[in-house]
Amino acid sequence: MGSEMCIRDRERIARDLHDSVIQDLFAAGMALDAVQPLITSHLAAERVAATIDQLDGTIKEIRTTIFELETSDPGERSTDLLRRVVEGRREQLGFTPRLDLDGPLDDAPPALIDHVLAIVSEGLSNIARHARASRATVQVTVSGAGALTLAVTDDGTGFDAKRAPRGNGLSNMRRRAELLSATLRITSAPGAGTRLTLTTPPLPAYP
Repeated sequence: MGSEMCIRDRERIARDLHDSVIQDLFAAGMALDAVQPLITSHLAAERVAATIDQLDGTIKEIRTTIFELETSDPGERSTDLLRRVVEGRREQLGFTPRLDLDGPLDDAPPALIDHVLAIVSEGLSNIARHARASRATVQVTVSGAGALTLAVTDDGTGFDAKRAPRGNGLSNMRRRAELLSATLRITSAPGAGTRLTLTTPPLPAYP
């Protein structure tokens, strides 16, 4: 089997995991969450809560697997990996996000690229699930000093940033930003879309 077929197989498996398995697990978790207020037994309520936590953990693990499937082509340039992650969300979003690149992204350390790709993937997935957007843009700028700025924006429904739920996706992105000693900022308002910005320090030293 040639490398091109392997790439297609990975993309198909990743798409099936996201569109079928994750959605079914998410729906099961939502159904359990909806019945929690109706449970009168304290023990039963604890067991249901524990099951919801297990489902959330499983979804997190599957998302990690999806990301690895989408970006596991050895030797591929960072710019090509990023384009593949962005274009891979086309079916889920219903449109192809715009990608703007400025600076020597291919010279950035692999550890930095891994985190950036994961944040882009999670950001676009959040847009597809929640924003009801018609446009999205991924912009990556690398300065001469090595600082990287990533911005993921959409024209969707937006939300009250002060009351936004803190799900696994957002927690994962914040954790990655901390590992990079970077700043992660999310700005949004109802009806005004959302902007996610990651800014790393100059000349980062990654393993």
